[in-house]
Amino acid sequence: MIKRKNKFYKTIENQIIFSNTQHSHIRGIGLYNIFNFKYALQGFIGQICARKAAAIFLYAVKNSEIQRINVIIVGNSGTGKTCLSIAIGLSIDKTMPFVAVNGAELNFLSVSKIENIKQIIRKAIGVKFFNESFIIQGEVVDVKINEESEKNNISFAKLILKTNEIQSTYKIGWEIYSSFLKKKIKKGDIITIDKEKNLVEKTK
Repeated sequence: MIKRKNKFYKTIENQIIFSNTQHSHIRGIGLYNIFNFKYALQGFIGQICARKAAAIFLYAVKNSEIQRINVIIVGNSGTGKTCLSIAIGLSIDKTMPFVAVNGAELNFLSVSKIENIKQIIRKAIGVKFFNESFIIQGEVVDVKINEESEKNNISFAKLILKTNEIQSTYKIGWEIYSSFLKKKIKKGDIITIDKEKNLVEKTK
């Protein structure tokens, strides 16, 4: 937990998340659609015109009509610029990292303003990793052991699965076949096999 200028921050995996601040109640820009706004929704009160402009930008972003576009929100102090920017970020993706900075934080004698801005931009970069798996699912018709195969052979047994459309035959190794024995999988069971991780799950 970090205390800075009477504001509290929680640090989670190098991300700074607002907690107990003047913007912690904001959950989005508060709209049902571009033309249907509520005066107070998702913690956002008022600012109807600004929220409508933000909604048009959000619609274009979510429909991939614009990319790599910067938004500059201009206004006097206390007019809700930070509040609106937080709401836009949460409306795009609630896991999007958001870094709020005031002008005084850019004036460090040891680091130039440009380098300081670069460091802040790096903090606001979010990366998502996705794992792709090859999944086989269907109803067990039959499992036949290849008598000539050894346990280290990738074609230790043959598995016949059927779905509503097709019936297919797969070669399975000893590791998957042993999972069949442990989970007492029999004919008629509906199973799911993750070939990358050699995992077998009985769904029914």
